[in-house]
Amino acid sequence: MTPPGKTVGRHFEFHEDQDYSNGNNSHFSQYGLLRANVIEQVQSYYQRHVDSGQEDFERLLLIAEEKKSRGEPTGPLPVPSVAPKRRYEAIIPPAPRMMTLKTPLEQANTLIEYLRRELTPLCEEYLADPPASPRKLEFEYRKLSETILARVMLKADGIEPRNETVKNARRALIREAQALLNRLDQVGRPQS
Repeated sequence: MTPPGKTVGRHFEFHEDQDYSNGNNSHFSQYGLLRANVIEQVQSYYQRHVDSGQEDFERLLLIAEEKKSRGEPTGPLPVPSVAPKRRYEAIIPPAPRMMTLKTPLEQANTLIEYLRRELTPLCEEYLADPPASPRKLEFEYRKLSETILARVMLKADGIEPRNETVKNARRALIREAQALLNRLDQVGRPQS
């Protein structure tokens, strides 16, 4: 049992009436601030649940307090749930090196294959299940759209259209990339 006016931390204890704000005890004051912040968050979490009419939440808290006062264990701590990482949040594979490809037609075909194999599935997943957070939504939108622009569109501009077959392949690549960018714009572009 902890004496009154004294609080036990995870690695050390401190007295609530002592001033820890001087430089020699900065780690204690930082811990105190962190502890106060956590307590405030727990109190507001609790208050929100009680205010929303969840009386069972208050009843469970009282039961836990009674167990704690008797020295009984209150049960296991809740396990935090970690949201599964979405595929489009992963690192995007690099685009093919254009210098290793011999002909402009081979360059166009390799880029369209890269777009279809690597980028389109990431964009489809983003479009099907966009992030709920506006910051995350915009971040992922920018990442995907800038990747398409830098790794496909700019490289497509470097393909020399020597004949009609190359022109058509390059045109098809640019149209497909532009269509994907347009779809991304509908979901992720910030509203102004």
